[in-house]
Amino acid sequence: MATAAPVRRAQRAPHNPPPVARRYYTVEQAADFYGVNPRTIRRWLTENKLTAYRVGGHLLRLDAAEVEALAVRCDPSDVSA
Repeated sequence: MATAAPVRRAQRAPHNPPPVARRYYTVEQAADFYGVNPRTIRRWLTENKLTAYRVGGHLLRLDAAEVEALAVRCDPSDVSA
């Protein structure tokens, strides 16, 4: 009497969630976010407070998460009236 071969189950591929699309701000959008002049954003770029990416060799874009992370919550006692 022949014995049946063991049944092999197909292995599932590991679940890899789809990559999250990054959001980018223009210099003007980042300035609007903080309520500052675009020159301030450009100064922050030269001071390495933010990182810019060139798009098409000319346009600058800033990672939205990095722009938003620059804002830090402050203690109410640190704020003068």
